[in-house]
Amino acid sequence: MLPLSGAEKGVPISLKQDEVANLQQQLLFADVNVSFLSLFRYATKSELVIIAISTVFALAAGAIAPLPPVSIPVLTLDIVP
Repeated sequence: MLPLSGAEKGVPISLKQDEVANLQQQLLFADVNVSFLSLFRYATKSELVIIAISTVFALAAGAIAPLPPVSIPVLTLDIVP
């Protein structure tokens, strides 16, 4: 139940019973089961291509990210005797 007054926040407000019922109805929503692929249901073919290319590059960037700490010491050992 929503409070009928907002005195706990320092701002006194009063709502009518029908306003409280409307607010409660707006705050309730049903759970919807949505699969991952259904998120792209309205995407055009060109958008799906862009998503696929972006996914490949994101995976490549994630795979390359841990390489500098490994490769830099190897390179400095070659330079410094």
